[in-house]
Amino acid sequence: MNIIKNYIAVHNIDFDISEINRSNVKQISSIFSGNIKKDCSDGLLLRCAAIYNYNKGDKDKAIEKYKLSIENGDILSNYYLGTIYHMDKNVDDALTYYLKFIEIKWPTFKKYGDVHYNIALIYEGKNDLDNAIENYKKAIEYRTSKISYAKNNLGMLYKKKGDKKLAYKYLIECCNEMNSLSSSSICFDGLTNLAMLYESDGNTDKAMDYYKHAVRLNDLNAVYNLGQLYFEMGQWNLAIKMYEKCIENEDYTAYNNMGLAYEEMEDYYKAKKYYEKGVEHGIVESMYNLALIYDNENDIENATKMYMKAADKGWLEAVYNLAALYQRTNNTIMAAKYMNIHDEWIKKGRKTSTL
Repeated sequence: MNIIKNYIAVHNIDFDISEINRSNVKQISSIFSGNIKKDCSDGLLLRCAAIYNYNKGDKDKAIEKYKLSIENGDILSNYYLGTIYHMDKNVDDALTYYLKFIEIKWPTFKKYGDVHYNIALIYEGKNDLDNAIENYKKAIEYRTSKISYAKNNLGMLYKKKGDKKLAYKYLIECCNEMNSLSSSSICFDGLTNLAMLYESDGNTDKAMDYYKHAVRLNDLNAVYNLGQLYFEMGQWNLAIKMYEKCIENEDYTAYNNMGLAYEEMEDYYKAKKYYEKGVEHGIVESMYNLALIYDNENDIENATKMYMKAADKGWLEAVYNLAALYQRTNNTIMAAKYMNIHDEWIKKGRKTSTL
């Protein structure tokens, strides 16, 4: 028995010790020691062999043994096999085996919530929202170890379906779970998602409260969104502080936001400085915005250079402004060239600034 217990502990295996008895303890100990008989028709022993093969790195052999185990009546192997396929992103086979497993309740199995959570993830990935919702609810009912994530995902699905009442219900419950769970089990996205929901309904005070909470927990999406909220409220300096945090965490799109904030403050020197930083990191919006400043300053050479950079990245307005700039400087050939490019893009249905 000690060999089995040590093996389970070392490899962190979900294994029901109650399955072990006097008639199989020696055989299971032998398997976990690497002695696997070729001819076996016992489902439990085949599952143990599959576990051993998997932990030795022989996934194909493990899958073979799990399938043999299932053929010989072992229900739990469906769960293990579903997990392997899920980790391999083979979601169709994973779903097949997960569903087979939950058809028959395993009396002592404690992770039904996690199985339903995994099933919900797969259905959500397939855009089967109704089945995803049903299984997230089952996951919550069985108190999945991912309960915070399940409630967050459920809230977001209801938001997607247009049911804001239930979206609020589950996102608030997700946030409330944070008081009772360890940090590794908490879905911090719930705070940001709830803040975004409040923001979309115009409740900026609530939105700001939840963004600030998420920022204290180092949620980078919340940092950026809070910066945007400050920006929209005209609190430029507070917005800049958030953008600086984004840049510290290598979100270089925030250089463009910094430039915009300084433009609003009419500090064009700093605006250009941060747009230039954005250009260095390939941010097309910064190329365009820097071109606009140069254009307004009548710096034709640099404006042309930046418009061209943005145009090469597919920025529609840059192409139009480039045509206008050439027209103003009496370069009618180049003006016609870029206006033709602009018109062709419009004809092709270009509705956004970038490709």
